[in-house]
Amino acid sequence: MANVPEVQQLEQSVNDAVEKLEVQSREVMRKEFECSARCASNTSLKTADYHQCLTSCGQGTQAVAVTIQNELNSLQNQFITCINSCANAGNQAECQAQCAKDSMTTIPAFVQRVQAVISKYN
Repeated sequence: MANVPEVQQLEQSVNDAVEKLEVQSREVMRKEFECSARCASNTSLKTADYHQCLTSCGQGTQAVAVTIQNELNSLQNQFITCINSCANAGNQAECQAQCAKDSMTTIPAFVQRVQAVISKYN
């Protein structure tokens, strides 16, 4: 792929969005850690119940992580499909730049969908 500034901008925008979401999800992580500490403090729990307690505590963090990964995969698949269509384009760099611009427009909705999951567990 040619060194296309729009592609670099897309990469930076995705990284910035993921960083922002990671920071926003820290409250969910804090709640998981506190819940896990309560599980560990409960010495009356049998091993299976203790593990179930920990699993239950991690549901929010796992849901956020899965949502972020699914959204990233979707964005990447859309971008790759577009880039692959550039093989037949007269000006590949221009085509790739348009693919990056098109993908950039999906980032706000991606962030909103992840934020909805974060809000559910905050």
